[in-house]
Amino acid sequence: MGAKGKLGLAAVGLVTLGVALTALGQQGKVIPSRVDDPSKRTSEVARRPAKTSAQQVNHVSIEMIAPANASYGTPAEFELVVKNQGTNSVENVRVEAELPAGSEFVSASPEAEVDEGTATWTLDRMEAGREHRLKLQLKPMTEGTLECHAMVTCMAISGVRTNVTRPQLMLSMTGPREVTVGQDAVFTLRVSNPGTGSATNVLVRDVVPAGFTHPAGEEIEYEIGTLAPGETREVKLDLTAAKSGQKTNIAEVVADGGLRQETQAGIRVIEPMLTLKKTGPKRRYLDRPATYSIVLSNPGTAAATRVSIVDELPEGVVWLDASDAGKVSQDKKTVRWSFDELPAGYSRTVTVTVRPTSTGEFVSQAVATAEGGLRAEAGTSTVVEGVSSLFLEVIDLNGPIEVGTETTYEIRVVNRGSQAATNVIVQAVAPKGMKPMKAEGPVSYEITGQEIIFEPIARLAPKADAGFLVRVRGDRPGDMRFSVELHCDQLETSIRKEEGTRVYAD
Repeated sequence: MGAKGKLGLAAVGLVTLGVALTALGQQGKVIPSRVDDPSKRTSEVARRPAKTSAQQVNHVSIEMIAPANASYGTPAEFELVVKNQGTNSVENVRVEAELPAGSEFVSASPEAEVDEGTATWTLDRMEAGREHRLKLQLKPMTEGTLECHAMVTCMAISGVRTNVTRPQLMLSMTGPREVTVGQDAVFTLRVSNPGTGSATNVLVRDVVPAGFTHPAGEEIEYEIGTLAPGETREVKLDLTAAKSGQKTNIAEVVADGGLRQETQAGIRVIEPMLTLKKTGPKRRYLDRPATYSIVLSNPGTAAATRVSIVDELPEGVVWLDASDAGKVSQDKKTVRWSFDELPAGYSRTVTVTVRPTSTGEFVSQAVATAEGGLRAEAGTSTVVEGVSSLFLEVIDLNGPIEVGTETTYEIRVVNRGSQAATNVIVQAVAPKGMKPMKAEGPVSYEITGQEIIFEPIARLAPKADAGFLVRVRGDRPGDMRFSVELHCDQLETSIRKEEGTRVYAD
C-alpha cells in the first residue's frame, strides 16, 4: 500500500487492523488488539510530605466492517468503529484508512482528508466509553481482492494538581517609649504569617541596643519553628536599662526560603542624678552662731524620688535651727530633710545653724540619697577660734601719802575671753618723784630706773587672772601718775592704765 509509511506516527496509543475483501463475499470482522500505555507523573510540594499522582490507562480500539462481496464499478460501503474503552479521556485521536489499490475513493462520512491513498479523520478528544463510527465508500475498479487496512493513534494525558502556596512573614514590636536607668523595659515581638503556606524554621533575633543589658548576652534568639498560615506568635523580651540616652531596639525574623522581616522601636532612657554642695563660714569665734547652706540639685533627665538629706553635726557644736522643717535627731548629732520628689533640672536649698562650743577645726559632712541607689556627698570645714579679752586694773592701796612714805599699787590682769592669752607681759612705770622699791607677782621681775618689768606669763587661761604688787616711795609732793602697760600675743595694741596718787608735804 502506497501510504503505509505514513501510518507509523509517534503515538501514545496505536491500534491497526486489516480487512481483506474477496470475491467470495465473506464478511470479515477483526477483533481489535489492546495496547496499554500508562504514564505516571508525580509532583512534590517543597518540604511537604503529602504527594499527589495520576495514572492514565489507554485502551482505544478500532474495528472495520466491510461487505463480503462488491461489484465492479459499484460503490461499496466500509465502516470503522473507534471506541475508547479506557478509564480516562484521550486526545489527538487520529484515524487513518488505507485506500487499497484497484479502488477509487467515492466519499467519507464524516468528511475525511484524502491524500496519497490514505483517508484521515481527526477526532481530537474522546471521553472514556465513547465511540465514533466512520463511513467510507470505495468503488472497486478491478476484479480480485481488495485488502483494506486502518489504524488509530491517540495521546494519553496524565494530569495532577499541585497546590502552590506562599508563606509570608510580618514582624511588629511594641514597648515603652521611656524608661529609667535601672528599670526593665518589656518589648513584645509579634510574628505573624499572612501568607497561604506554612513558614518553616522561623527564628526571631534581637540585637540588644547599647545602653541595655540582658542575662543571655548581646544577641537574643527565639526559635518559633513552623508558623502556619494566619498564625501569630508573641515573644516577650525583657531588657534592663543601664545608660541614659535615646536608643533604638532592632529585631528581625527569618525563615526558610529567604524570608526576612525587620522592625525597630525607639526608646528614651532617662536617669535622675544628684549633686550636693555645702557652704559655710571658714572661720568663727567661739560661741558665735554659724549658718551652713546645703544645695541639692538634680542635673539628670528624670525626677529623683524619695529624696533625703542628712547633715552630720560634729562634736563641739550645738544645733540651733534648721530650715524647711529639718528634723534634728534625738541625740542632736544629725539633721534630716525629706522630700517626695526632686524634678529633673531643679535644686533645693536648706540651711542649718549651729553654735561652736569649743575651738579647733570642725569638718561637717552632708549626704543626700534617693530611690534607685542615688547618693551624693559634700562637706565643709570651719576653724573656730576663741577671743582673748584681757582686763587690766590698777589700784592705789594707800594714797594719798606724805612725802617720804610709801604706797602700794595693786595690778590685776583678768582674761575675760574664751581663748587663753599667751606671752602676757606687764610693765609698770613710776613717775618722777616716786621711787620703785619692791614688787611681787606670779613671775620674777626687774626694776630698772623708773620701770618695773615682770617676766612674761606663758599662758593665762580664759576666766583666769593674775595679781601683781608694786611698792613705791613718794619723794616730792605733787599729783603723781603711776602707769601700767599690758601686752600679749592676741592683742594688736597694748592696754594702758594709769592710777593717780597725791603726795603731799606737811
